[in-house]
Amino acid sequence: MMKVSRFQNKFLSLGDHVESTILDRNFFDIAGLNSGHVEIDVTSAVPSSLVGQYKLIWSERMLEHIETDLISYCIKNISNLLAHDGILRFSLPICFFVDGHMLREGNFQRQMEYGHRTWFNIESYGEITEEIFGSLFPLPENSRPLDQLIACNNLSFRPIRHYRRDGTLIVNESIFDEEKNEFQDFPLIKQKRPNSFIFDLSLKKF
Repeated sequence: MMKVSRFQNKFLSLGDHVESTILDRNFFDIAGLNSGHVEIDVTSAVPSSLVGQYKLIWSERMLEHIETDLISYCIKNISNLLAHDGILRFSLPICFFVDGHMLREGNFQRQMEYGHRTWFNIESYGEITEEIFGSLFPLPENSRPLDQLIACNNLSFRPIRHYRRDGTLIVNESIFDEEKNEFQDFPLIKQKRPNSFIFDLSLKKF
């Protein structure tokens, strides 16, 4: 089932809802399940009427709720919404195990309550299971290479905000202002959760 707004925008907020969004609906279509605006289920093929329609797709804290085995298929479906020169920007939980991050020791039950199913970092992604909390990366029995996920969907990758294994925070300051929690290239994006793993995907090379 799909419901498309009468006046379609060139920006899309995916996994959002009209009642809780902080984005300007004069510029963003709001999409997700029961979103109240554009209904899109990323685990299914996107409607042909929406293929190639969006210059920017912003998705904050959605992908981690999807089962790990479906991630590649969902990325393919979402990328089909992009215009040829469009950008898909994800903001996901920081999953390292240090204080305040997703995989810190003893945090498994909370992640289940949040409905989280998949963790991500700059190198890899994998299923959220109890034994990984408090463990060191990489997790060879529970890791899938992020670069292979991107390559198999013929996308290019641009990291914006992430942590290295040694805990060093890396920020692309030409795109993101860490202090202000603002994007320099798309200031219309408003991010609810500043401490996030942020990256871009695109059909064209960055």
